[in-house]
Amino acid sequence: MHRGYIKFWRKAFDSGMHRNHKLWAAWTWILAHAAYRPYSVYCGGRRVALSPGQLLTGRSRLAAEWNMSERSVRTVLAALAADGCLTVRPSSRYSLLTVTNWELYQGREAGPASGERSGRRPAGVRQGTTGKEGEEGQQEKQMKPSAAAFPPRAAPGAREAGAVYRSGRGRRLTGAALEAFEAFWEAFSYKRGKAEAADAWLDLWPLPGGTLERVLRAARSEAGQRPALLARGRTPKMAQGWLAGRRFEDEPSGPDEAPAAVTPAAPAAPRGPDPFLASLAEARRRAVPMPERLRRLARGGDVPASTAGGEGA
Repeated sequence: MHRGYIKFWRKAFDSGMHRNHKLWAAWTWILAHAAYRPYSVYCGGRRVALSPGQLLTGRSRLAAEWNMSERSVRTVLAALAADGCLTVRPSSRYSLLTVTNWELYQGREAGPASGERSGRRPAGVRQGTTGKEGEEGQQEKQMKPSAAAFPPRAAPGAREAGAVYRSGRGRRLTGAALEAFEAFWEAFSYKRGKAEAADAWLDLWPLPGGTLERVLRAARSEAGQRPALLARGRTPKMAQGWLAGRRFEDEPSGPDEAPAAVTPAAPAAPRGPDPFLASLAEARRRAVPMPERLRRLARGGDVPASTAGGEGA
């Protein structure tokens, strides 16, 4: 049965959202289930009017549809709202989701067709350009997704204003937090699990005064010790676990607080024979003849003179 369709723009992949599978699945689900025309629904005995691009739902329903916990649903919705993809208006009974710029990307009047129906040539189309090729070219220019709908993902190590890095759980690093994290990442110098390390960094942020220098100093020390660790066949610690375990607190907090030198212990003085071990050895030596005597008594043989004399007395 034909159930309609949505327009899915290739520029959506420029946001980097598809690298976070939970966020990507949730976003496409919302696009596919949002209202495409005005209509009304009843919720809790109350009539709610929906406009194109809106969706009336609840966290429990989204948790079942997305196969995740309600806590994860809240995190995903907060990330989408922070990126400008949608707005969330919660209430005690439901949440109203509104997709940003729905008419621009999904509306029927979008593109050059609206200008042609009004009798005006769309702006930017050359006089000599006609037919389908001209329409597609103009549509590409007019319908280019904005940063509000699909915010760009910052390249690793970016420092420009407005740079954004998305963590493994869909959280955003920006501004001073991102700059400090990139400095740590360079100092730690183990290029694995960056997105997960970003989550651990956000759990620690903001850092108290002077802590950032301590973290960077400890990270450089960890990087310096890593080659010897690998040479011994050991597995180095990932940045996420290193931060979550607050391993930077194991390092000296100041340059003058070097670890105390370990003085080798003096060799122990030679000891004599252990009295307990000596007595045990003597008892074993004396107990050797006992089995033979017991065997003679069991056969009813001659009892040794010392034993007989003792009994006769």
